[in-house]
Amino acid sequence: MAIYLHVLNPVRKVLFSNAPLPIVKFMSYIPTFLLYIYIHLSISKLEYFKLLKKLTFTQIQQIVYDQMLPKTAKYYKKNEALKLLNHKDLFDHKIEWVNQCSWSVMTKK
Repeated sequence: MAIYLHVLNPVRKVLFSNAPLPIVKFMSYIPTFLLYIYIHLSISKLEYFKLLKKLTFTQIQQIVYDQMLPKTAKYYKKNEALKLLNHKDLFDHKIEWVNQCSWSVMTKK
């Protein structure tokens, strides 16, 4: 995950921030194809890939396309996710690692 946050995420922002959506969609088929093969070879034991394995190629392509759009997808480190909850009216923060690939944050108001 660290490689994604430090290397691939900035590259994604530079490449796709101003690209026309049809081009981004077309380009999304390349990583989708590679990901589809990877998850069906069962190389990774990540829970997220086990979930993806149940999806069709088209469903995975839609996820990949969505994640390629910098204005839609945001990626946070654990401490950054917790900082989102820094507000005087919020308390009892909880954070949970979900499917070994993302954070779920919860709080009370």
